[in-house]
Amino acid sequence: MSRVVLGQLGWAYDDEVWLPTAAGMLAAHCRASDEFNAAYEIDPWLRYERAEPEEVVDGMVRLDRDMPSVVALSHYVWNEQINFAVLRDVKKRWSNCLTVLGGPSVGDVGPLAEKLLREHPEVDVLVHGEGEETFRELLLARAIFEGFTINAVPGISFLTYEDKYAASTQRPRRKNLDEFASPFLTGVFDHVLALARAKGQHFSAVWEPDRGCPFDCAFCAWGSATASKVNTFGMDRLMGELAWFALHQIGFLYGASANFGLLYDRDYALAEYMVALKSRFGFPQRMMVNTSKNATERIFKLSKLLHDAGLSKGATLSMQSWDEQTLVAIGRNNIKLSTYEKLQGLFRAEGIPTYGELILALPSETLESFCDGIDKCIDGG
Repeated sequence: MSRVVLGQLGWAYDDEVWLPTAAGMLAAHCRASDEFNAAYEIDPWLRYERAEPEEVVDGMVRLDRDMPSVVALSHYVWNEQINFAVLRDVKKRWSNCLTVLGGPSVGDVGPLAEKLLREHPEVDVLVHGEGEETFRELLLARAIFEGFTINAVPGISFLTYEDKYAASTQRPRRKNLDEFASPFLTGVFDHVLALARAKGQHFSAVWEPDRGCPFDCAFCAWGSATASKVNTFGMDRLMGELAWFALHQIGFLYGASANFGLLYDRDYALAEYMVALKSRFGFPQRMMVNTSKNATERIFKLSKLLHDAGLSKGATLSMQSWDEQTLVAIGRNNIKLSTYEKLQGLFRAEGIPTYGELILALPSETLESFCDGIDKCIDGG
């Protein structure tokens, strides 16, 4: 049986580490397939911790000396270089091992993806977009190695044996997200948690209540990648995952929703459940969410609920820029200054900390306009 090693190499902060949620999603979806399980075994130790590349690869060898057939890593701006170094060592030791990268820093099909593959021959395949189904189909089909047509596996790109860049059709986004199994509720992280606790480590986690963003701000890889309807996971699943975090004493939770509060009734109910869990179990201790871009008094109510329970690390009032020409260039519509100041007053009166975001060097932004934006943020409180 072929063995698959998955990794999402991140930083450790003293004894605090991050659960490899993206790798876990791949593992959970693959394990839900009997056909996959008949052909592959996913190594239960999902790699989550940075180390020297050789040390990471040493850990892929089991006591029976069984080499991995597939190594797949989640690719982000903060782990690009170690991913490349790890895969170079993998190829040096096991040249026939299939190496796969997926994630935000892989980007879209096109010139940049081709550039990545040509500069890094240690990478065999790139997975673009939602990776769960693409990754499972890739491993089942082995399209590029067994003569299948490229369209057999939507959502990938690679270099052919003739050194030509090839890309398959784009995979449509999954509308029913509950078709992807939850790594938290299916035992995917049991082995990882046991290993980490034995080392005295504590986990933070990324929690994904939905996917998609209706906005298409040019600076954002999140919204510009989808610019479409928000697809949601079911409430039973989400509440089950929140309970899992509480029972497994996950201290910090990052809500990976582009606009938490946009689906207000649902999101407020989830926030209420988080508050109840913390009151009963003491976990999660803190949470951070990206609230809906155009903050309203409803977002204030949601933020106050989390703050009063000691969950919130601060409310978001993001502007990106105050310059009108820049906002047009990036496709962004901000709230009015008067609305911003009113909301700041509400948060300040309740003692709720806020933070904002201004992005350096946006199109049409000047040093003068950027500094003026800083002044507006400070003047607004």
